Amino acid sequence: MSPEQLAAIKAVSDILTSLGSMPLTSIAVLVLFGPWVVMIMVSLQQNRRFEAVATMYADNVQLVKDYQDLVRGYKAIVSGQQDLIIHTTQVLTGVKSVAENNLYCPMVRKETKGKPEVHG
Repeated sequence: MSPEQLAAIKAVSDILTSLGSMPLTSIAVLVLFGPWVVMIMVSLQQNRRFEAVATMYADNVQLVKDYQDLVRGYKAIVSGQQDLIIHTTQVLTGVKSVAENNLYCPMVRKETKGKPEVHG
């Protein structure tokens, strides 16, 4: 070994002597407990993600329930409108029939002369 290498080794050994066993202990602690700390951090992050997913699914279920209520209400409105349209069509058909067969009006009587009278 060269004198420079021996001087470097002596300098490193002097630094380790002045620090004591602290660097070796810290490395040992890091090697032993580091994986546990990382696993705990990953577990906490995974737990937060799972809670976010569970909240998302609960919100989606509520959205589906609200949508179903909306559809039921819309069906009730459409059903009411269908009955109204049928009733209105029947009334307008009756009004048309009365207007066409109005024999009290002189203009209509003039047109219906010679035609058989429609009853009904």
